[in-house]
Amino acid sequence: MELSIDVLNSKLNFLYILVDGISKHINVNFDFFTFVINNNLTCTDIVLITKALTIMNYRRAGLLDKNIREFNGDDRLSGILVNKDPSFSEFDKFLLSINLNVNAKELLSSLINQKIGSNICEFLLEDGE
Repeated sequence: MELSIDVLNSKLNFLYILVDGISKHINVNFDFFTFVINNNLTCTDIVLITKALTIMNYRRAGLLDKNIREFNGDDRLSGILVNKDPSFSEFDKFLLSINLNVNAKELLSSLINQKIGSNICEFLLEDGE
């Protein structure tokens, strides 16, 4: 077991170095990928975060009713499937509800820096100030 953990740590460090090196070499920002690595987020975590931000973006634009079907059936998202303006506090609580103890402001900033969901992320960050 000890060897497996060492191997995984080595692979994780290599991945971090690789992302950082590529980012500098091609002058593209990979802040979100770095955030994912540093916070040990899983693929499931990433999918839930992007779905939550999509839902909140639909809510902000008044389009949730037209798109709600694609999110029904996932109990982890049920708490945010409401027709009201989204808030930073709500996003932060959502992260905790899926057992992610991460800094929501850093997460949103990393997404903005990598140009992923910038509009909703900026809206939520402004709300959190």
